[in-house]
Amino acid sequence: ELACQRDSFQTTLDGTKLLAYAIFEEAMQTTKKKKGGKNKKKNGIGSESGIAGPQVVLALSDSILYPEGGGQPFDTGQIVIKSPSSTESIELSVAEVSGMNQVCLLTCPLPANDQERIVEALQSDDTVVDQVLDWDRRFDLMTQHSAQHLISAVALSEPFGYNTHSFSLSTKSDISYVDLMVETDVNTNSHRENALRIEEIVNENIRLNLPMTPRYMDEEDLIKAKESGEVRSRLLPEGITGRIRLVEIGVGNEMVDQNTCGGTHVQSLGQLQMIKFFKLDRVKSNILRVYFAAGKRLMNIMNVAYKREDELTNLFSSTETEIVGRVEAMVDDRREKEREIQKLNEKLCAFQAKEIAEMLNANDGVAAIDLGDSDMHFKTTLANAVTERTGGVLGGLLLMVGGSESGEEGSFLLVGDEALVEKTGKIVAAALEGRGGGRGGKFQGKGNNIRKGLKEARRIMLEAKA
Repeated sequence: ELACQRDSFQTTLDGTKLLAYAIFEEAMQTTKKKKGGKNKKKNGIGSESGIAGPQVVLALSDSILYPEGGGQPFDTGQIVIKSPSSTESIELSVAEVSGMNQVCLLTCPLPANDQERIVEALQSDDTVVDQVLDWDRRFDLMTQHSAQHLISAVALSEPFGYNTHSFSLSTKSDISYVDLMVETDVNTNSHRENALRIEEIVNENIRLNLPMTPRYMDEEDLIKAKESGEVRSRLLPEGITGRIRLVEIGVGNEMVDQNTCGGTHVQSLGQLQMIKFFKLDRVKSNILRVYFAAGKRLMNIMNVAYKREDELTNLFSSTETEIVGRVEAMVDDRREKEREIQKLNEKLCAFQAKEIAEMLNANDGVAAIDLGDSDMHFKTTLANAVTERTGGVLGGLLLMVGGSESGEEGSFLLVGDEALVEKTGKIVAAALEGRGGGRGGKFQGKGNNIRKGLKEARRIMLEAKA
């Protein structure tokens, strides 16, 4: 048991014994076996946090920093390496914490200009390490982790009966999720109604401020408790033997959950403040993903939402209840304008198609045209109009390019005889310094030299047609 598991609210730990250390010039690579027996490269120690360059990995006798595991991301913080026989100390940032064979490993970026002094300090027999926890990150992660425990417990209870398949406590977004296993023959709306009720119940438990406490159980007793349904438990990590750690929510007749877990948690549910479900997704026929947030993350989301709503009401000169209607009206107006533009483009294409058809007839069925500031949709519409104009069959080669009139970058569309297009497509793309693909008499892509390369592209097309 680590210090972080004994007391999730302890923020410092002094005098930790250094068991071993290793220095690496860059993040290690490990190999993970994929389904089907194939190997997949995976980043190893020091890679999850994006550490670049030299790093030192310390194995300590105890740790206040939680190593990633059980679905909870690792803690970060600071360490001070010092020796009782020296007045000098070295401070390093802890960027990643992992576990290996029940030993805690701290990974720290290693200053390139200070390696010798650090190595000398680490080699001393009486070296100890003081640890300081990044409390904001810890409290945030254990708040979401505790919220997940509560959601999973209530979701499993009667009358819902939803087992938790998996969960994710995001470190890149304020929103995490729980995947619940649901019956495939029940429609999603019924599950949505259940989710709303689960949300109500978890917040009722928060208002009761039920305690959340760790305790230990012998392996044999745990097996019996799991069989009786008294304890929730997913697969235990390999190598875990002896007394197993559980986290309980509630006490006595108000016991809500008992679940095997080695992670850090709040002391009571009141510290979660509130849990809110944001979105429900049927990611698989039997998996319902529930997106949620609790505590400070929920406050952040509410602040951003209120600020956005305030900006929109000012922008539209409307009240909060009028915003959606104003936006819908604006979207409808835009769609109507786009339909009008499309009709005008079709008329323009019909007019241009006549000129292009005449150009093809006058130039052995080959034409290369710069359409100015045009998108691929316009080029496709024009190509269809030309094909219709030529009796439904475009036997030669027609190349159309277009993009910003002030530059050389843009898109291109080559259409015509299927065999000729297949033969010249990649060569024409190269002349335009671009790439593309297609089939069935069409080849489209983007180029970096669409105008200067147009003459060479036309030469290639004439040569292929001849």
